[in-house]
Amino acid sequence: MREIHAITADIVAATLTRLKPREALITGSDAYLKAMSVPGRTRLLLIDGPAVLGMAEIMAIDEEHATKP
Repeated sequence: MREIHAITADIVAATLTRLKPREALITGSDAYLKAMSVPGRTRLLLIDGPAVLGMAEIMAIDEEHATKP
């Protein structure tokens, strides 16, 4: 959860200013990719997490955090 919160915080920080929809998409996507470049984070969130928790739990976590700013 700590890693998910860190990624979310990075995206929110990058998109705090009022942006046009296209700019928000590009800026948020860039922030996500930069946040995922932290060593070990991609493996933890995309490989190990689903293997340990199961896809249903991972999807529930994603859904919970996808709807929050």
